[in-house]
Amino acid sequence: MSKEYYKSKIADKREDIVSLRAKIVRVKDDKKRRMESLAKSIKNTTSKSSKESYRKTKISDSAKYVREVDSLKKKIESVRKEIENFKSSLAKLK
Repeated sequence: MSKEYYKSKIADKREDIVSLRAKIVRVKDDKKRRMESLAKSIKNTTSKSSKESYRKTKISDSAKYVREVDSLKKKIESVRKEIENFKSSLAKLK
């Protein structure tokens, strides 16, 4: 494989990292909006059972967003490892 192939693959993987970081920002924004919404619902509800339900939902949704961010971070690490592999393959060609 040629040097240009490895260089283009490295560039593609860097673009992947940028898009994954953008997804992390979107997920964090979604989490913030959802948590604010649930907080308002908890505050405005008079029923004790509804408040408990909203609190449980808030906890589970928060955990879901954290798992999603962690998953994206793991993908970024995986892409970084791929970049390192491409770099080492490129170095062998020189």
